Amino acid sequence: MNWLYTGSPEKTLEELDRFIHDVFLAPDFNVEDLREFCAEREAARWDEWKGVSERSLLIRNGGLSMWSLEY
Repeated sequence: MNWLYTGSPEKTLEELDRFIHDVFLAPDFNVEDLREFCAEREAARWDEWKGVSERSLLIRNGGLSMWSLEY
C-alpha cells in the first residue's frame, strides 16, 4: 500500500490490483529476477530495443519519467 500512496497521485486501486496479479502472482514470477534491477538501465535497454529516435525525450526528475515518442 505504501507504493500506492507515494509518488504519483494518479495511481488507482485498479492499477494496484493489476500490478499484483499480473506481476507478483504470475506463475513465472521469481523475486530473484529483480535482485539487481535498475530502472535507469532498463529504460536505456527499452530505448535501444524500441529504436527510440534521438528526438525522443526522456525527462527524469526525482524518479518521474515522461516520454515523448514520435509516431
